[in-house]
Amino acid sequence: AQGWGGLFEVAVTPERRRRGLARALVGRCADEAARRGARSLYLQVGAENTPAVALYKSLGFTVHHTYVYLRTPEPASPRTA
Repeated sequence: AQGWGGLFEVAVTPERRRRGLARALVGRCADEAARRGARSLYLQVGAENTPAVALYKSLGFTVHHTYVYLRTPEPASPRTA
């Protein structure tokens, strides 16, 4: 939309990781997005997914925004006397 392409849920099965498949997939997606008129790409990835964050940084992506998910608070732990 308006010159942007987005990547979501990029995943490689565990037994096929560390072979360059995600890098190739992102590259093909970037090529296709450019072919369709996108000048920029964005993606969402959990900050705790350090392998993915490292991959995206190596491809030139930078952090623009961060987000958090709303979670149910943990129950208070009982006090011991």
